Amino acid sequence: MGIHIKGVIKATVFSLLITFAVIFILALLAFFTSISENVLLGCAYGAVGVGVLLGAILVSKAVQQKALIHALMMCLIYAVVLTGISFVLNGMPMFNSRLALIIIGIFATGFLGSIIGK
Repeated sequence: MGIHIKGVIKATVFSLLITFAVIFILALLAFFTSISENVLLGCAYGAVGVGVLLGAILVSKAVQQKALIHALMMCLIYAVVLTGISFVLNGMPMFNSRLALIIIGIFATGFLGSIIGK
């Protein structure tokens, strides 16, 4: 049994879609209500967590063996794509402690998702 790249990519796309859907809903809430930016920032981090968790559960359930490796591969691709999008939107690379914490959180959530998925 090898690595199922197709399943990892599907789970990554699913995770990104969930994340963007939740962030879009948060943007609508911010536009139509008076929610503070601090609350929205925490909710955006939560959206990333929910997306990664669901993707890791999805890929872990889809494979028979090596669920952790598949989930962490999904997290790696997710982190690279999310960081790339951030760089494009910000116009320059911003490597700081916040980015490091987000990436650590992505992998920790993926680890948890692989446990829940199996």
